[in-house]
Amino acid sequence: MLVCGYKHKEIMPILDVLSGFISTWKKALFQNGVEGLKLAHKGSRGFLDVPEHRSLIEWLQTKAKWTFNELEYHIASKCGVTFESKQSYYNLFIAGSATSRDRIGGTSRIHG
Repeated sequence: MLVCGYKHKEIMPILDVLSGFISTWKKALFQNGVEGLKLAHKGSRGFLDVPEHRSLIEWLQTKAKWTFNELEYHIASKCGVTFESKQSYYNLFIAGSATSRDRIGGTSRIHG
């Protein structure tokens, strides 16, 4: 927008940003070109590392039935992790039950 002739005071309400924010990105553009506008954030590591994930899958395979609360408590107490989304717990259940079915030819059920 600056390249097109807009002033900071015109851009600020459109993007709902402060002048300093515009200056920061303008500086990045002129110092490094378009590459300077790419976000440098690489994300964070997953909540569970590989050994923790493997251990949970093995634990799930030892159980014929379990409740959602039991899984949630087990992960919190053993790994110190509480997922924000229930989908993360269901993904673990699916991974554990698929491996279990492959191993014993049965089915697993979640009770909640």
